[in-house]
Order: sequence, then C-alpha cells, then structure tokens
Amino acid sequence: MQCWVEVMNKIECWLLLKVVDRHSLEWKWGGETVWMVYVLAYLEFPFGQWTCWSPKISPEGYFLEGWVAKGALPSWDDSKGLSEDTDFISVRGAIWDKFQETVFMVFAGGVVSPDSS
Repeated sequence: MQCWVEVMNKIECWLLLKVVDRHSLEWKWGGETVWMVYVLAYLEFPFGQWTCWSPKISPEGYFLEGWVAKGALPSWDDSKGLSEDTDFISVRGAIWDKFQETVFMVFAGGVVSPDSS
C-alpha cells in the first residue's frame, strides 16, 4: 500500500502545483488518475480506513463515481469489513490496467503538453 500512497501523493502534488487551469482537460485527467491511484492505495474506500485528500481535488470523475456506485469492493460487509475471499491482486490489477489506459490515452492524444511536466 505504501508505494501506491507515494504514487498518489506525487500525482496529487503535480496536479495541485503544475496544473493552473482547474477547468482544463489536464486537470480532469489528473483528477481521474489521482482517484485511481487513491483507490489502489485504499481499496476499502469509501469504507474502512484511509487518509484525507486535498480539498482542492473534488471527489468526482468517471472512475470514482463508478467505484462508489458499485459499492466499492463486491465482497464488503459493513459489519466485518472485507471478506477473506477478496482478491486484492485482481482488483488492483484491473484498476492498474484502467490507469494505464487513461495515461496512454492522454499522452498519446497530446492533451498534456510536453512543457507542463
């Protein structure tokens, strides 16, 4: 989990410090990627324990809304937490695949300019 937190913090810092226009496609893309990696770090979100995120980054976007609408992990039980049969590796693998698609789509499409890094 710690490595995912570090990745999330780096993307969050990039988004907050480098992306000026909060209505730009770059900001929307950055928000999507922040939430993907946030969930990778805290698979139990919005349940369980997790750290706060910057209030400047709204909890919105296709990925996060879909995650919450599905009730997060399918094997969550409010009284017990995650069931023992939760396959964290598969869940993380699926989110990682979606993250890579999102990154590729944006960089291949030229939405993020080379001088914005």
